[in-house]
Amino acid sequence: MQKAKKVLRLIIFMIALDLDLLCKYKKAKTKMQGFLFNRIFVIMLTLTVFPITESWARTVHVQPLLTDLNNPWSIKTDDYNRFWITLMSGELVIVEDDIRQKVPLKLDNLLHSGQGGLLDIILVDVRAERVHAIVSYAQGDTSANRLAIASIVLIKTDNIWEVTQTESVFVVKNDKSTPVHYAGRLLLLPDNTLLVNSGDGFDYREDAQRTSSQLGKTLRMNLDGTPVSDPPFADNHYLFSLGHRNAQGLALDSLGRIWQHEHGPAGGDEVNLLESGANYGWPIVTRGKDYSGALISPITQAEGMTPPKVNWTPSIAPSSMVYYGFDTFPELTGNLLIGTLKTKTIHAINIHDDYRETILTLPISERIRDLTMTNKGDVLVLTDGGDASVLLLTQGTD
Repeated sequence: MQKAKKVLRLIIFMIALDLDLLCKYKKAKTKMQGFLFNRIFVIMLTLTVFPITESWARTVHVQPLLTDLNNPWSIKTDDYNRFWITLMSGELVIVEDDIRQKVPLKLDNLLHSGQGGLLDIILVDVRAERVHAIVSYAQGDTSANRLAIASIVLIKTDNIWEVTQTESVFVVKNDKSTPVHYAGRLLLLPDNTLLVNSGDGFDYREDAQRTSSQLGKTLRMNLDGTPVSDPPFADNHYLFSLGHRNAQGLALDSLGRIWQHEHGPAGGDEVNLLESGANYGWPIVTRGKDYSGALISPITQAEGMTPPKVNWTPSIAPSSMVYYGFDTFPELTGNLLIGTLKTKTIHAINIHDDYRETILTLPISERIRDLTMTNKGDVLVLTDGGDASVLLLTQGTD
């Protein structure tokens, strides 16, 4: 695949060099040059943004570990081999030694409606009988709601987990009347600061370009919710990047780079390499259309706006992402693993090899809500819906 791509680029370059031979007269030459250079530019841009795709021939086996989960959103594991699974209804499912416990988090003014509810969880400090975690959730009512972040402490006494402390640490300042596009994915950075995906609220997409708004942004803050000391935007100290739609994937790679994926509308799903202060274009720049089929924007690139590293049109509906740095699945080492709701599989993007895409063939056909890994490199899949499961992926022998 890589060789074919290089050959194609060489052919295009040779076409550009041969323009003088193709255009005999000056006027025709000028016209033809403009036409061909435009075509060449579009082809090169397509090769850069749209990944080379191949299917993974090796069989992946799926082992069910947990069933009967009611609309989960996020799963994490810890060094004690426990599972921590959020349910959108506001409960945390803890699985330890094959024993399942459901713990109500009693979050302030939780809104469980539409795409709203309890969303992501990250584990900040994990001990055998005490865990400090950060969660994201939808707060408010259907007429005025917002993304909120809370800090929780859980203590285990006589093998029973209980929430002993809940503290609201951050609330997106912009209310909206749509119970959708919260984004809500969290990422703990090496400097112990927190990244938060904040969605555009669907009907408020223009806010994604306004630095005065916290909608359609990647936010960065300290764990107590206070702004960081080195913000890239002087007028909004919580902003890390702008121009996002509904980002639900965040991951750190082995080099410490931050990767994010987000839902486009009808097409235009993206993987972005996040940089502090960067503008990722939405809704001015997009390759997606509105759900009605109407054009959102004719612009696919613009000065001062960072293009995606990968684009999917039509959409795959990316829902989750991890960076795979283990050798349990050696073919996937160095890849971003992206779970999807629409294609119902895992797309692997090799960020060290020209964004080559591998689509895993899974013996299931279920919407994937989240992915995580054990400390041994096993991949866990959390499916979506009212009867969801946790699945363990293992290598086949064929």
